[in-house]
Amino acid sequence: DLVLPYAGAWESLNENNPDKSRHILTSLRELWSHLLRRLAPKEQVLNWLVGKGDDLIDGNRNPTRRAKALYMCREIDSDPLKDFICFDIGSFVKMLNFLNSLHELRQGLTELQLRRILIRTDSCLIFLLQINTEMN
Repeated sequence: DLVLPYAGAWESLNENNPDKSRHILTSLRELWSHLLRRLAPKEQVLNWLVGKGDDLIDGNRNPTRRAKALYMCREIDSDPLKDFICFDIGSFVKMLNFLNSLHELRQGLTELQLRRILIRTDSCLIFLLQINTEMN
């Protein structure tokens, strides 16, 4: 079922739709929202976070996106990859925050920029899904 928003985002790129930026960002946002819930379930992440600091829990006592990403990478979050993983997760979270800007009606994104967002999504998907497959 997650193929639908993923495929929809790529198909929207090739359409001549004046609102395609928002369509792409909406599809990607929904894809990541659902995927994060599946790969990093709230209760499992909260249990894993015990003793790791309150900065990974939001005001509603939910794990942050950063906490969920760290949870998904928990088996490789050690030296010598720790610095790289933390940096990469920071970049991933910034992408997710950007996708949440879809409420702005005029995105002003070029087709090339949209393609780059889709390519970055592809690389994050491959990385996180591969990690998840190897852990299970």
